[in-house]
Amino acid sequence: MVAMMAIACGGPPKPAAPTVAPAGDAVAAPANPSSSSASTDATDAGPSTGSTSGATGATADAGPSGPPEKPFAHNAEEATSFIDDAITSRSNALVTCVNDARTRKKDVHAKIVVEVGIDEEGHLLGVKLPKGAKHDKPLVDCVLAALRGAPFPRSHAGVITVRRTFEDQAVTR
Repeated sequence: MVAMMAIACGGPPKPAAPTVAPAGDAVAAPANPSSSSASTDATDAGPSTGSTSGATGATADAGPSGPPEKPFAHNAEEATSFIDDAITSRSNALVTCVNDARTRKKDVHAKIVVEVGIDEEGHLLGVKLPKGAKHDKPLVDCVLAALRGAPFPRSHAGVITVRRTFEDQAVTR
């Protein structure tokens, strides 16, 4: 009798389930840590959409936004900290940019300063040199390329500009 109830309960949703459930189950588990609500959401979304393209769209959206790629900063100070962390995560590529700029300046210890602008959606707006600095388009382009796709935060703080200075520091004991 239990088997009949399982078949009876499983029977009606099966027409919609084969097209949506496999993708929904695969997507729901990583996107939401609680599996009970994820299963409910996937089941509810399946019959209402009734198409695999809707589930695939959700999969594409859940993939990039699922991991903490763009964290949310609750204030300007936190946003600045997250931006600094994102820039630091790209330090290997940035060191190459800085070393190339120092080579162009013919000064291996030159102080290099760049300003990075991030909007409230976590998009990289641009990179510029501070006012009064000699224009160095290869440096700006290199830093832009190195930071493209970095996990900059979303926030309600508006546009934030962070100044990053690269300089040699003396080590004393």
